[in-house]
Amino acid sequence: MKTKPALQEKRDKRKLFLPIFIAVILVMSAFGVVFGGFSGEDALPQGTVQMGDAQFALQPNGRWNVKINGRSLDVQTGPYELKEIQLPSDINDLINAQKIYISYEAGKNYLNTIPDFYNNIRTMTTVTASCVADGPGCENLPLKTCQDAGNGVVVVELLQKEKSGMTHEGNCYILEGDAESLNKMVDRLVLAYFGATL
Repeated sequence: MKTKPALQEKRDKRKLFLPIFIAVILVMSAFGVVFGGFSGEDALPQGTVQMGDAQFALQPNGRWNVKINGRSLDVQTGPYELKEIQLPSDINDLINAQKIYISYEAGKNYLNTIPDFYNNIRTMTTVTASCVADGPGCENLPLKTCQDAGNGVVVVELLQKEKSGMTHEGNCYILEGDAESLNKMVDRLVLAYFGATL
């Protein structure tokens, strides 16, 4: 059987537990604010990513809405994939173009690459779909290649190849890769057109 002083000592320890526990929580909270900052109005909504000066918001349909320099754009490719795509060193020809032809190979599947490019850029300059060579589906479209680029006219050639890459020659941008890679490169080119630094 415990003596009175032992019982009294046990009660005193219990009385100290709650104030010590509260003090530890307060100290840990202070460290959290100091090292982690506040998570209030500066926090981005869930499904939103800030990358450079572009804010990406994932939409319910799986596409991304990108806010950049006061514009709202829709792309298929997420911010982390886009960041990995290398742009040509100079895209001023594209930015200053009076007319852009997005030229593709007949009979190939380009997913939503062409409509996405058209819908995002058409408010800034004239965009026309064209083909690099005649073939099925190109009967009513102009034929445009890099040879037609110049004097304010830019041609973006989409060529389905095994090797992926983007090159710039004069007023022509040549994008090569499979349909998915081409889509990603076009999304990156669209964001660069509007000044996105990722």
